[in-house]
Amino acid sequence: MDDRNRANPDITSDILEDERRNKWRVGSALLLLLILSTGITWMGWVSTPIEKPPEVLADTVFNEIIPYREQEDLLYFLGEIGGQQEHYVFDMRSGELKQDDGSHHFESDENVHLLKDGHRLLEQANGKQRRLVVEKSDGTRLVVGSIPAIDQPVSVSPGKDAFIFIGEGEQGWDLTLFRLDTETSKPINHVVSRSISRLADVIQWSSSGKYLLYDDQHLVSAEDGSSLHRLDGSAGVWSPVRDEVAYVQARVPETVVKSEEPGSPVPIGNTLALWNPVSDSVTALYRLPADERILGKPIWDSEGRYLAFPTGKESESEWFFERVHVMDGKGFHYIENEQNVSPTRLTDLTLSPKGKYLSYSVNGILKLINLNTQESRVYDYDFAGEGEAGAGVRFDPDGVWMIRDRGVLFVANNMEEKVVYQTGRNILGFYLSSSTDRLLVLEEMADGHRLRLINLQSDQDNNYE
Repeated sequence: MDDRNRANPDITSDILEDERRNKWRVGSALLLLLILSTGITWMGWVSTPIEKPPEVLADTVFNEIIPYREQEDLLYFLGEIGGQQEHYVFDMRSGELKQDDGSHHFESDENVHLLKDGHRLLEQANGKQRRLVVEKSDGTRLVVGSIPAIDQPVSVSPGKDAFIFIGEGEQGWDLTLFRLDTETSKPINHVVSRSISRLADVIQWSSSGKYLLYDDQHLVSAEDGSSLHRLDGSAGVWSPVRDEVAYVQARVPETVVKSEEPGSPVPIGNTLALWNPVSDSVTALYRLPADERILGKPIWDSEGRYLAFPTGKESESEWFFERVHVMDGKGFHYIENEQNVSPTRLTDLTLSPKGKYLSYSVNGILKLINLNTQESRVYDYDFAGEGEAGAGVRFDPDGVWMIRDRGVLFVANNMEEKVVYQTGRNILGFYLSSSTDRLLVLEEMADGHRLRLINLQSDQDNNYE
């Protein structure tokens, strides 16, 4: 064999060693790339960032913003600039900000309530009192009476053909019913404590407008103000779609002591019942064992199908929440057992439209339950810290919106969470348009407050500042 064609063993060894090193380098690089890519994917799953932040449609800044009414995609608020306060209205559809006459504010000189057939009800300043005036569609005016200067002295019927107002009485506030069809006032034989500042706290209209419920237990005719019935219990609440009252019966009559601490457990009774004023019939929906009580007022979903209410027991002379029930009166009965240690405060009990979601806050912990799948989420936050200017949680038929970690979170489908807006500032409140394609956020800034309008349907990239 030709020596020129024979491999040099030293050279061959070096080549093989170089190949092994190259393979190790390539393999290490591939492994490192795999680890990094896996790590990036994992980090992305954990942080759930906004992939495409929605479009900012409008920003408006004041030294202070105090919202006082939300109505038909309009937000009414007091805005302060340089020590001067003015009334404003922000349109969530157009993004326009306009000065307002302040007629939607209870402290305005002329608060306005829209009535049937183009009539209006005016609250006019008159010294320490306020004068109540019906302005007809032809411009003529009728003075109805005097009302105290409190937050909400008037309550208008669902059909806007009648209203109730508070007036001065010897032992407290007197109640008067006024009907537009007869232009007559009728006294209601119940006295309201002067500690009440909102008539809605003691008066509920039935959905048809034919009946009134006073102090959660007295039925009153909306035709003439006469007393019709008294429930054999308390905590009554009208169905939002029919003339039917859900209330709590007491197996043994007991005195209900109202706590000054919102959400504290108050033993009301043993039985959840329905009362029909037309047939004067009572249906017992659920009876508790003798040692348990319903500890709070029942609430309906917006379609009047489901009811939710909290229950619990007494331990060492103190009542504790143990369960939250959801029922439809037709066989469906969901029970959420409360795992919180010594739960003594339950607030914001809410059912979403069609009863899909149940939410409540217990001892500052928000619980959200999907009633279709019975999946749940727990959020460690107190509404007193965020969302103080507006609702901390809002529902629509598709899901739940909430303030969370200086952002707005949307929970839908199988409890999937999506951050729809994120900011570095404290969020004081948020508002949704009727079609849920606009989000209006109230933020706290170093030198004031900002309203920011977000287009939730946009794919445009934006950086939030």
